[in-house]
Formats: sequence, structure tokens, C-alpha cells
Amino acid sequence: MDNSKDNELAAPAARERGGGEQTRKRTLSSSSSSSSSTSDTSCSDSSCSKRKRSRRHRRKKSKRSRKSNRMMDKLFKEIGELKNQITIAKSSDPVAQESVSICSGVSGDLYNQHDCLDADSLDDVETQNYNSDFTFEIETKLKEPSVPKTPDNFLKMLLDIQHFGDASWSEVRYADTQKLYNHSPGFTELDTNDEVKMFDTLRHLAYADKSYAAITYCILKQKEALQESIRTLLSWAKTNDANLDLLGTKVEELFLKGDFHKVSSDLLQLVCGHRAESIEMRRENITSQVRDPLVKVSLNRIPPSPTHIFDSEPFTAALEKAGGVRKAFWNPKGVNFHKQDLTRAVAAPRGGKALEDRVHRVEPRM
Repeated sequence: MDNSKDNELAAPAARERGGGEQTRKRTLSSSSSSSSSTSDTSCSDSSCSKRKRSRRHRRKKSKRSRKSNRMMDKLFKEIGELKNQITIAKSSDPVAQESVSICSGVSGDLYNQHDCLDADSLDDVETQNYNSDFTFEIETKLKEPSVPKTPDNFLKMLLDIQHFGDASWSEVRYADTQKLYNHSPGFTELDTNDEVKMFDTLRHLAYADKSYAAITYCILKQKEALQESIRTLLSWAKTNDANLDLLGTKVEELFLKGDFHKVSSDLLQLVCGHRAESIEMRRENITSQVRDPLVKVSLNRIPPSPTHIFDSEPFTAALEKAGGVRKAFWNPKGVNFHKQDLTRAVAAPRGGKALEDRVHRVEPRM
């Protein structure tokens, strides 16, 4: 009896221990299942995001591809329609076969083979053309001349108005013309103050002042004549007598026979006359050093050229005929031909014969 009672009391305790163990097992199993489900959920989320990005990328790529294909299809369609129009025009008008073309430099293969080209081929062709056409060029510049070259037409006009190369070059005078444009006060030479007249010894500058004053007056007169001629022409154009047939006659009357033409010619006469006088003074300063009067006369007969105050070739020939510069000319003041040659010989580079030999060969003083 006592054993049966003990068994009855021990059975509920055992059931309680067994229930506790089952509860712990269910708790562990539930926690493990929750952790596994959490890991599965996190894995599924990362894979889902990757798949979503992949799908978006494929969609964008497919959109770009479809857009590019639509553009290429549209281009092919336009080229096909243009080809059909050219074919119709050529078949209807044989003469148009030579005149109808998109571009003269484009080969006809473009119209026959464009259906065979895909987008990749066109991209390759465009890339190749861009690479072949691109150049990076650099260059160097030459030094510009200090005095630009005279245009041929201006050089011809200079020879006509200044008479270079002609014996009459010195006959271009300005005195009579200058009298017409010297006016006082202002347009003539300025007087020297009485208190300092004794110090004003450079009279050639006073003559230059008088000449520049006349040229200034002439330029202002030219401007006034041009202004009046244009005003007269505009006034005539508003009258009932104005017509295109008489326009040339009116322009000739105002600009070729009027005051504008006369003042312009006088201005050129003043400038060219003063230049001729300056050239003549430079020549006389040189020929005044000639020993023989006959040689001087022969040199004075040589006219200036557009480049030299004496035409080079005849001037050199005349000097050689006279025996050279040292025989034809006196020694300039302060210049010693013998000393110049000696200095040139001493300054010659070393080598060859001795310095004494080079000095000894210098010609004796004339």
C-alpha cells in the first residue's frame, strides 16, 4: 500500500519534469526556426534587390535598344524614300540624271547598300571617319618686314606721278601751287619772336613749316570740296531731272571736272614736288664731292629709281668708267679711305698670311 502511494505521488512529479523538458525543446525549436526564417528572409531580400536591379537594367537597355532601332529604322525609311524620289525623277526626265544628286561627292553605293547596314556598322563607319578627319596642326610665323612690299598698281602710279626712271623727274615743282594754299595767319610759317630772332638760324625748318601749312590747308580744302560735291549730287537726285542715264554725267561733272578734282591734283603736286626737291638735295650733297666736273654731269643725268636715289646699274657703270669711288670722289670730311682700309685689314680674321702682309697690300693714299 505504501509503495503504491509512493508511485502515485512520484508520477505527477515525473510528468511535470517531462512537461518542462518538452517546453524547453519547443522553445529551442521555435527560436531556431525563427532565426532560420530571419536568415532566409534577409537572403531573400538581398536576392530580390539584385533581381530588381537586374530587371531595371534590362528594361533600360531594352528601351535604349528599341529607341536606337526606331531611329535607325526611321533613317533607313527616309533614305529609301529619297532613293525612290531620285529614281522617279531620273526615269521621268533623262536630263535630270546628271543634275539630281544628294551630293556630288557621295558614291552611288550609299543608295544601293544602305539596307545592308546595321547600327553597329554605321557606328564603326562614323568613328572611322571622325578619326581620319581629325588633325592637330601647328605652325610658325615668319618675321614681318619692317616696310611692307608695295602693291604693283601703286608702284605703277608712283612711277607715273613722280617720274622715277625718267630724265624729267626733277621738273616736278611745287612753288606755284603752294602759293595758292599759303594763308595768314596759321597756314604759313610762324614768325620768330623779336626777342630771340638772333637765335633762330635754322631757316630750312621755317621753309618746311611753310610747306606743311600749305599742305594742311589743301587737305581741308579737299574735304570741303568733297562734302559740297556729295551734297550737290544728293540734291540733284531729289529733283525731277534725276535719272540713271544722266547719273554718270553728273558724277563726272562734280568729281572729275569740279573743285574736288582740282584740289586733289594740287595736293599731289605739293607732296611730289617736295619729295623731288628732297631727293635732288641729297643727290647734290653727294655729287658735290666728285673730282671731275664731267663725271659729275654724267652722274646727275642718272635718274632715281623706286629703290635708290641713283638708278643702281647705270650708276655703278659710270663709277667703274671713272676709275672707282676713290678716284672719282674727294675724301669726305673726317673720313680717310686709307685709314678705313687699314682698320678693315687689321680687323680681318686670323689665318692665312701674316697681318703685316695684309696691311702692306693696302693701296696708298690718293
